[in-house]
Amino acid sequence: MMVRSIFLFILVALFLFFEMALQVSPGIMTNHLMNSLKIDIFWLGVTSGAYFITYTFMQIPAGLFYDRFSARNVILLPLLICVVGGFLFGLAPNFYLATCARIFMGFGSAFAFTGVLVVASHVFSKHYFTLITGITQMLAALGAMCGALPLLPLIKHFGWRTTMVIISSFGLVLFVIMLLFLKLPNKHLTNAPTKAWTALKTVAQQSQTWFIALYACLLWMPMAVVASLYGIAFVEQYFNLPFATSATIVTFMWIGIAIGSPLFGFVADKTHQLKLTLTICALIGVVGFALIMFIPITSLMALIFLFLLAGAACAGQALSFSLVSRNNKLEHRATAIGFNNMAVVISGFIFQPLVGFIIRVSQQGKATNYLYDSNSYHNGMLIVLMAYIIAALTVIFLIKR
Repeated sequence: MMVRSIFLFILVALFLFFEMALQVSPGIMTNHLMNSLKIDIFWLGVTSGAYFITYTFMQIPAGLFYDRFSARNVILLPLLICVVGGFLFGLAPNFYLATCARIFMGFGSAFAFTGVLVVASHVFSKHYFTLITGITQMLAALGAMCGALPLLPLIKHFGWRTTMVIISSFGLVLFVIMLLFLKLPNKHLTNAPTKAWTALKTVAQQSQTWFIALYACLLWMPMAVVASLYGIAFVEQYFNLPFATSATIVTFMWIGIAIGSPLFGFVADKTHQLKLTLTICALIGVVGFALIMFIPITSLMALIFLFLLAGAACAGQALSFSLVSRNNKLEHRATAIGFNNMAVVISGFIFQPLVGFIIRVSQQGKATNYLYDSNSYHNGMLIVLMAYIIAALTVIFLIKR
């Protein structure tokens, strides 16, 4: 029974793995996209952030669907939509179609993270939910890592368009495997349509739901802004390092969250001190990123360690799902998870274009070949440090337990 549970969990987690690779892939091909689509850094942020339009606003509907239908039936169609969106992005001839493809990808991806947690809640004991949430975030981070540094040889050899086609082909293979082997219990519609609104209203009426969501949003923002999009260019310009070295350093943010999510989840489960664990995560982020921003760092190992810490700190957003789950009724669990995940992913929708705008307006003179100076990136990254600080204040003063 346990073997079957693990198999089902891994199978659904591969959907999350795939969508995270799609989500962060623009970060490893920023210059290629700007040159190919003839856009500057602000419009790059718009193109990448467009993914989060549908990804954000489909989170609550996704939760409502999972509360009422078989997870298998809910997962398959969004996975196929992700695959189609990936192929369209790779073939897009201009900014407008590339942006539309990102919107399409975001729609399908909205069902991935919630789907993994819902399946996990069905096949594993509730006592392990915080740990399972951490493991889920670790798998998401691994997917993001595969959408970053490992793509460099593919992009160099085949170009960014063919690379996107290759990634999308993996999703197509996964769809076929799920179609054949994903067998989950059917859940029939048991509530009237008005019940969906009641569930959402009940979840949204709790102030703790909003405070937890704010914390989760702010602690994912560094991953959405630094690790997913601007981090490589920031390190390249601010620390005067080669592109490949910069990409390696930024990848350690994903390694950090991959290690930190199950580790902090295990600690929270063992100590029964979830709020304290969330506080520690946020404070680690404040210290780690402040050192990156304000201390002259010449050691490559020190820089890698600080980016590792900055990523590990973001594990707090994964653990917040356990807290929001505890604060809501069992029958509203998927809706609450969807609400919290909406808050997480809206960070990309808001902050990717915002930080891109700040970098652009901070540039003294016109950017050369879409390259911006170190001072511009420094100004943009100050928003990231503020996110860590506000997250820490939120969990210390507003979140109860």
